[in-house]
Amino acid sequence: MESLNSKIYKNLPEEHKKRIIMYLTARQFKNAVLIEEMTIVPAKKNGLPENCIISFNDGLLKLTARGDKIVSKHYPFLVNKSFACEVYLKFLLLENNITFNDLKGKSGHDLLMLYNKLPLIIRQTLLKFLQNKGTPSNESLITKLKSVSQAFIQWRYIYEKFDGISADFCFLNVFCDFLDIYCQKTILEKYKYDVNLDIR
Repeated sequence: MESLNSKIYKNLPEEHKKRIIMYLTARQFKNAVLIEEMTIVPAKKNGLPENCIISFNDGLLKLTARGDKIVSKHYPFLVNKSFACEVYLKFLLLENNITFNDLKGKSGHDLLMLYNKLPLIIRQTLLKFLQNKGTPSNESLITKLKSVSQAFIQWRYIYEKFDGISADFCFLNVFCDFLDIYCQKTILEKYKYDVNLDIR
């Protein structure tokens, strides 16, 4: 039997379905490498239980103890999270009838540029969300956003140009979480579609 959620989706206009697919694409990139999977350390060698998660930086940064090898997924984490943020931001721009056709090439990946195009109400909501996570002011939000704004461009070809580039993993993760929550809320309110029931 077809679920109510499936019926809602089936009856949506094609443009709204595309927006939902856009959100789902971003979510898959967001979840490709979770922050606790970014670094895996050997469990037994470190006297830790298998699959235990160790938190740092007030729980914003985590690592997992598992197996007998060190596994680092920093580059995929940064590339996937930053691309997810880009797609979430473009989704929100479309939802607010804001075009981004003027952003071609590298500019289209620039998170700060996309963020600055968002309506003020979304930027204010983001600031409130981040204040609860330790980012106290709009100036520090902009500074942190600048630090990850080019992450997709910088980190996807890191082997070609490594020169001490750094990125704020914790901020990028929290920023991505906010965008995900805000997009989910937008879809539920506007389309009455619950993306949490969608397995894509």
